[in-house]
Amino acid sequence: YERSFHSNFNNKARGTAILIHKKVLFTPSQTISDPQGRYVIVSGSLFSTPVILASVYAPNWDDVIGLIFFLIDKTLLPSIKKTEYTTIVESDHAPVSLDISFSQNVTQPRVWRLDTSLLSDNHFCEFIGKAIDEFIHFNRSDSISPCTLWETL
Repeated sequence: YERSFHSNFNNKARGTAILIHKKVLFTPSQTISDPQGRYVIVSGSLFSTPVILASVYAPNWDDVIGLIFFLIDKTLLPSIKKTEYTTIVESDHAPVSLDISFSQNVTQPRVWRLDTSLLSDNHFCEFIGKAIDEFIHFNRSDSISPCTLWETL
């Protein structure tokens, strides 16, 4: 994992981590780590969606039962592809993973801009000039203000 955020205490006691795969478009903005190894909180942008990621460790005292769950905004539920509770190795808590898949087809609306190189093309300039003259000829009237005519052009 290219990016890891963690909070650790001492050897084999406490500790949390958040690992983010290198292919995931995540930009962290703030990280808060507990020096006692109880939590790590990272805020940032995940595929242009503001998120707060937190990993919290709570001791299980005398019971070996741990509570492992994800708290997630309901708007992100359709993006969840898989959750996994993995094997415990030398610890009293297990690694968990959450796979979120944002649609890659979602694009920001584009702003149209004139290709200014067309202005040096004489044929293009003639074509546009004739189209403007024709538009004004067919749409000019006393009931339409010059401002409205210009805006519709």
